Amino acid sequence: MSIHLQRPLQATLASSTSDSIESRIGAAPLQLDPYPHLILPDVLPAFTLADVRSYWPDESAFSSYGDGHGRTPGDPGRFGLYISGSTAAERCQVLDEDSRDYWRSFVAGPVKNIVTQAYRRYLPALRARFGGNLPRLELETYGALVICYDRVAINVHADHPANLFNCLIYLNNGMAEDGSGTTVYAPKAQGFTHDGLSHLAREDFDAVETIPFRDNQLFSLLRTGNSFHGVDPLPVATPTQRITMNIPTRITDRCLAELYGEDVVTLFQRKISGHCPWLMPGLNAWRDVDWDDTTPASEEEMQPILNSFRYGEERL
Repeated sequence: MSIHLQRPLQATLASSTSDSIESRIGAAPLQLDPYPHLILPDVLPAFTLADVRSYWPDESAFSSYGDGHGRTPGDPGRFGLYISGSTAAERCQVLDEDSRDYWRSFVAGPVKNIVTQAYRRYLPALRARFGGNLPRLELETYGALVICYDRVAINVHADHPANLFNCLIYLNNGMAEDGSGTTVYAPKAQGFTHDGLSHLAREDFDAVETIPFRDNQLFSLLRTGNSFHGVDPLPVATPTQRITMNIPTRITDRCLAELYGEDVVTLFQRKISGHCPWLMPGLNAWRDVDWDDTTPASEEEMQPILNSFRYGEERL
């Protein structure tokens, strides 16, 4: 793969983690209807976005992601490549050394800064959800590059209950912006919440808004009891037309076992709903939060998110 960077790699990515991203996410409107979420256009600096496109992997590097296993690139649906998380170092072996170095640095720079600032914005709700356990959390932030073939269709759902929040970065290579992004849903049954261990029927929900699929736009959502979202069936002309970076942050299984017991981990792995009475009160605690609370994050509160970025066994 040819290299297009015009400046040293570390200098480029260090610039991306400057006060610009921090201040812009800090100033972005936090929308609370129907649940807390952030939308920020032009989240990456222009030169960083150009580098991302330059280093974007060949389709052969991607494998099944989210739409069923046993598929190969070219089959309908989404395919991904993990660039952050405990499996990233192994999965990125399909890339050449320069590309591996780039994506590892990209996660340690811009991605880490974006996710850390989103964590700060959601901190009042996370304090309410976890209470005194917040500094004890062991978190892992997964980052996946995602492409689609033929179509994308993601049923209405709330994310896995171990998730804290998710960050999506849209990369648009020619799709119509309107109607092509993530749709935010509200349940028709007032007060309905869900543990997120199964998908739900579209007819039971109303679409509140569909986020425009705008190039270089961040869409981030807090995991709550009602953080329902998805993508209505959408044709995709080429696998490089609709590209996303999916970056969820979740509690590790080891931490879940320490906080709630081994049985909880087993239930989550088997996607057995309705057996976690401690879960929903925490996911709904955001409703009683004072979002104007300006209590600064303590060092102890920030450590879980700062320690959540991994490249295999390496902390980033």
